[in-house]
Amino acid sequence: MYEVYYQVPTTGTYEIEVLYKELGENGAVLPVKGSPFLVECSTPWSPHRIAGTAPPKRKGFTMTTVGKEVIVWGGNSHAPQRLNTGADAWAWETVEVEGETVPADRAYHSMVTVPGNQMVMFGGSKLSDGGDTSELWTFTQVEGVWSWSLVTVADYEFIKPKCPPQAKAGEENMKPEDCA
Repeated sequence: MYEVYYQVPTTGTYEIEVLYKELGENGAVLPVKGSPFLVECSTPWSPHRIAGTAPPKRKGFTMTTVGKEVIVWGGNSHAPQRLNTGADAWAWETVEVEGETVPADRAYHSMVTVPGNQMVMFGGSKLSDGGDTSELWTFTQVEGVWSWSLVTVADYEFIKPKCPPQAKAGEENMKPEDCA
C-alpha cells in the first residue's frame, strides 16, 4: 500500500506521477504501478484563520467530528478540545464537560461518531501506568453540554448453541445439556 500526499494550486484535473526511490538499484527511481495517476480536484486544501488556542502537541490522540465540530481527545492531555467549523471564523474552544465521571487519561485509543451527537471510545493505553484498557465510554452532547459515561455489561448469560437436527458424518454429536 502506498500513501501519496499532494497539494494542487486550484481546482481542476492533474496528472500526478508517483515515484519510489528506495526500491531502485543504485539510486534508480521506480514508478509506482499505475503511475501517472489522473486526479480530479474539486476542493483543494485551503488555509483557514483559526481563533483561540490550539491544543498542545500530542501523540496517540483521536480526532473525530460531531456535526460541524471537530473533537480532539487523548494523547498527553485529558481535556477535550473542539474546533468549531460552523461559524464564519473557525475557533478552538475548550469543551465543557458536566459530571465527575471521566475516563482516565489515555493514548492510542479509538473514537468514532455515532448518531445523536455522541461519540464512542474504546481501549487505549492509560497514561498513569501504561496499562492497556478495554473500557468502552460514550461522550454525549445534550443541549451544548458534554458528558462521559462508562458503558458496562451489568448482567449477561452464556448463550448455548442450538442443537442441530442431525449431526453430519464425522462431526462430534452434541449432548442435550450442551444445547439451548
